[in-house]
Amino acid sequence: MVAPMNERTHPAADADVESVPSILKALYEAVSFRRQEAPAFDRLRSLFHTGARLIPVKPGSMEIMDIEAFIASMRGHLESGALEYFVEREIARRVEIFGCIAHAFSTYETSYALGGRAMAKRGINSIQLLHDGGRWGILTIFWFDESPEHPIPQTYLT
Repeated sequence: MVAPMNERTHPAADADVESVPSILKALYEAVSFRRQEAPAFDRLRSLFHTGARLIPVKPGSMEIMDIEAFIASMRGHLESGALEYFVEREIARRVEIFGCIAHAFSTYETSYALGGRAMAKRGINSIQLLHDGGRWGILTIFWFDESPEHPIPQTYLT
């Protein structure tokens, strides 16, 4: 049985979920917001399968969240005033598709202001997707930020 989408409460725009490139574009647009704006949380929800996971990884630790926990975390930073803006964009992509499954290594760069301090970082999102016969949906986003000890290999920058 294919995992259901969040369609009942958060329908996706057809253009957002018709292909792997379109859903990745929608993902980065939905999570990004400028000063005095809000993230497109309902659009973000609409891109995920029910039960999907978002997993930030740091050396020696990881956190496993569903989409609602991810949104709650972001909303908490917004409401406290700590997070002023967050803009993430894809700078490179490698995709493999077999039948109804896809995997994307999506290299990103992010600029944001946290606690009044402008910051920037890069990393890689490992994104697993499933086509349910009608549309693409995200099952997992597993990401790791670049560091001096873990620079992004050139392979994932082109």
